[in-house]
Amino acid sequence: EGAALREGPRVEAITGDGRRYHAPGVPVTATNTVGAGDAFFAAVVVRRLAGDDWPAALAFANRYAAGVLGGPTP
Repeated sequence: EGAALREGPRVEAITGDGRRYHAPGVPVTATNTVGAGDAFFAAVVVRRLAGDDWPAALAFANRYAAGVLGGPTP
């Protein structure tokens, strides 16, 4: 159905039919980068399976990953 690409705060999804979606980054002071990418992609999958469109899923995933970035080191 599509792919999500991430480079720092920039995120983009490209669907199977070539449509592109972008989501704005979320300002955060990173105190821990462990697991942020995994959290982002897991959140995209969960929100798409829940029925969100690409823009909503990407925006949610950015917010979720920002919480991981600002969280305590495990």
